[in-house]
Amino acid sequence: MQKKFILLNEAEVETLTQGHKNHPSAQVRARCHCLILSNQGKEVKELASIFSVIPLTVYKWFSRWGRKRTGRII
Repeated sequence: MQKKFILLNEAEVETLTQGHKNHPSAQVRARCHCLILSNQGKEVKELASIFSVIPLTVYKWFSRWGRKRTGRII
């Protein structure tokens, strides 16, 4: 698969940081953290390792974020 990163603006970083710190769901907190790390330049393979998922899962998280761009990750 291609190298892919999520580029976030300041408001999105703040939204994801709040989600990472405060969301009641551990899954959502992990997804928020993953997107923040991607914005910092981490590659998909490394993110998959950090979050104990396959790279395809990380790409799905990216895709959901790209479609919604609302700060809500389901």
